[in-house]
Amino acid sequence: MATDTQKLANHSSTKKSRTGSKGNLPAARVKIDYQEQTDRERTADRVASAVVELCNLQQLLLSEDVDPRLLTDFRDALNRTRNTAWAVQQSLACQDTEADSATLMHVLAVERIRVAYQLGSVLAEDLRKPDIKLQPGQLLELYRVMKDLTRRLAELVG
Repeated sequence: MATDTQKLANHSSTKKSRTGSKGNLPAARVKIDYQEQTDRERTADRVASAVVELCNLQQLLLSEDVDPRLLTDFRDALNRTRNTAWAVQQSLACQDTEADSATLMHVLAVERIRVAYQLGSVLAEDLRKPDIKLQPGQLLELYRVMKDLTRRLAELVG
């Protein structure tokens, strides 16, 4: 994995080094170069940066005392990101092989159900705690979405 990350990082630095001999470009030129980058290149740059940041964060987590709830939220975010990356990879593979994407959509729906269950359980806990103050507007939006979801689930499960 580190090798792929290094390749992505090298791709980013190579791209930047081609824009100037010393990398000290006027702000306007940097802006133009950024605009010339494709979405794919920007995504590759951000993924490479995220991987480096995650490695640094790993070292920090090993050396610091961190709130367990914060760690849980962090792990959940990482799982969602990992699953999204996997889904995109599978989708690209389906396109390459012209395979049916229905299986992929099924797997994504199953993953969303798992995440919704997990988040719903944690949120139910949070709502029971008097020290957690939430905005009424946010709660109303959540209520509307959950009401619609509950109605749809009732139709499906009978």
